[in-house]
Amino acid sequence: AAAIADARDLKPARILDYCAGRGTKTRQLLSALPPARVYATDRDSDRLDELTASIRDQPRLTVVPMTHLPAMLPKSGVDLLVLDVPCSNTGVLARRLEARYRFSDRSIESLVRLQREILRAAMPLVKPGGHVLYTTCSVDERENHRQVESVKVEYRATLLREQLTLPAGRGATYHDGGYFALMRTGD
Repeated sequence: AAAIADARDLKPARILDYCAGRGTKTRQLLSALPPARVYATDRDSDRLDELTASIRDQPRLTVVPMTHLPAMLPKSGVDLLVLDVPCSNTGVLARRLEARYRFSDRSIESLVRLQREILRAAMPLVKPGGHVLYTTCSVDERENHRQVESVKVEYRATLLREQLTLPAGRGATYHDGGYFALMRTGD
């Protein structure tokens, strides 16, 4: 919610939800940023089909297969790139019990490599001076702050805000953990 609120303040006209999955963040973006055109894509074609079927008759949404992105996006790039990347889910273990059994240093390193691949593929799609919203439901520094540090160096990005939330509370007061960073790309 805080991450989307920060994005709202930027008033982006064109947004790319690069890891759209089944469309949770896509719906949030459409709701929070009414004038913006939102492009949504995902590596998983089944998820993309599900997203297309679940959000119909939305004139501001274009669902695009990754292979078609360069042709479908504005040549100047998007104003805001949203990357809700695959992660270890360490911030949501209370809700995703199965994630506990997939968690290891080896699996984290594999996810870090995948996240970096996604960043390298997606960053060129942002216009110079555009913004990147990087999010995970992880509390692991390797998946979060260290990835952002590499983006700052490789793409001359400026970190505008980052927030790590640890899981906390019980019952009705419980909230998940997660991370987000809002960056501006170099000109």
